[in-house]
Amino acid sequence: MRALLDLRVVCGADADFANPIEPSVQGGEKIAAAVAAFLGGEAGAGRSW
Repeated sequence: MRALLDLRVVCGADADFANPIEPSVQGGEKIAAAVAAFLGGEAGAGRSW
């Protein structure tokens, strides 16, 4: 089985997007934290996506 990180769940607020297809600074920070947590890093530790 392959793991999946659903960015639709991570970036659910309008402010998470700079335009219809690109994340804003806020969205980018959320994505980076989610990826780090997903891979076992410290950023975003304890968060569930």
